Amino acid sequence: MRSDLIDWLNLGPHHWAGQLDEDKFLSRIYDLRSLPTTDSRRSQYPTAAEDIWQHRVNNPDDWDDDWVFGDSRFNLRHVDDATFTRFLVETVQPAVRRDVEAARELVEGYNDVLRRAGFEIVEDRRVGESVYYRVEQFGNIPVVQQTTAPPPENAPPLTSEFASPVPSQEVHARGGRSPLWSDQSATASTLGDEVDTGSDARESAKEPLVEAPASVPPNARPPHDNGRRRGGGLLGIAVVSLVLVLLLGAVVIQVRATGLALGLLLLLFAIPALALCTSSALLLTDWKFRTALLTGFGGAAVLAGLLLGLLQIPAEPTKPADSAHGQDEASTRRDPSSTSPSPPTPSEPEASPSVEPTLMSEGATERLAGDRVLLTDAQSIAIEQWGLRVATSNVYSTFANVLISTDEQTCDSVLNVGEVIVLSDRQPGEVDYGQWYAVVLEQIANEQATLFWSVGTGRAPAAEPWNSCV
Repeated sequence: MRSDLIDWLNLGPHHWAGQLDEDKFLSRIYDLRSLPTTDSRRSQYPTAAEDIWQHRVNNPDDWDDDWVFGDSRFNLRHVDDATFTRFLVETVQPAVRRDVEAARELVEGYNDVLRRAGFEIVEDRRVGESVYYRVEQFGNIPVVQQTTAPPPENAPPLTSEFASPVPSQEVHARGGRSPLWSDQSATASTLGDEVDTGSDARESAKEPLVEAPASVPPNARPPHDNGRRRGGGLLGIAVVSLVLVLLLGAVVIQVRATGLALGLLLLLFAIPALALCTSSALLLTDWKFRTALLTGFGGAAVLAGLLLGLLQIPAEPTKPADSAHGQDEASTRRDPSSTSPSPPTPSEPEASPSVEPTLMSEGATERLAGDRVLLTDAQSIAIEQWGLRVATSNVYSTFANVLISTDEQTCDSVLNVGEVIVLSDRQPGEVDYGQWYAVVLEQIANEQATLFWSVGTGRAPAAEPWNSCV
């Protein structure tokens, strides 16, 4: 019979706790702080009161709505009739359910089953529009002894309020009491799923309640407890999200995209960052999902800001293999045909030896003009007489990115100290002559590059293949 009542209540439109939180409802019947917790975090949730609040109020999806009917701490399928009917009466009291019609509908459904066992929920009194109920015996149906299996061995002890014959008063919203039974002759269970209809009627004297074991095993959990599975799922989401955040962050930094491409990459980065921050907040705190999600948005924004900050750090260019220092002495001497004297080197702190421009000595090579210039990072200078512009970027201690350009051509390369970059209208070494422009990185000191530019005709100065532009 109890299964019929429980199934009908679960399938109906009315929740058993009414308008109250489930922990508040159960505290009207049980001393929740004297019952054990099922949460492994016992220091944080030491009793049933904190346990139920965490998994049904703070995180209502952790347990199913009908968890209470399978929880061994309350043992509603096997507990004595007094406690079971007390639970039913509380579901229709005004403090729990303000809708009078809904309460009346529940009472009628309960009574369809209770009357077959000799009980009935009836109206006790009215206060304004509020209707209070109590349980009494129904008709002349004898109360019979239960012959179903005894309660499970792991059933919890009843609280002190229910460890003795049924109290003569019923708890109301503010602690007031009224009679629970019209005559208190029936206290043993007659609402089991099976009854022996051939047994003798109970004597009018009360019988003691069924005693239960003194404790619940520490590893007992409600049958629908999904807390551990939920925690494992959140941990998996956090780990996968962390891996994706690291991979996508490395891709963004490596690619250094701009504009729309950068926006798309940041959007892809923000999705796992949001998942990482939200799942971490749910794992480490007791916040509700909405609060954790807002925290996740904030954390994802911070991570995206850090990534943008890293993008502002210029990437050190990959310089070519150092080949200038391996040139023999003959190839580093100046062209003897050069007649234009070089200006003296400015008085700068020495950081590396000054190197003269490297020119090919064979053939008719004539330098028409040349001069030294000092350039800092991202600085340029125009030599208007020759239509030449020289610029630098990413100036480091031993190399720099150097660019030379004319109206028709542009050439740039990463130069080590002593290397030359050449812009010519002929390939280096060709027999026919042409005009050429050359820039040598002489030294770097105090974040300034000393460059020597020159313009000439004939054979172009010798340079590494990757530093030659035609």
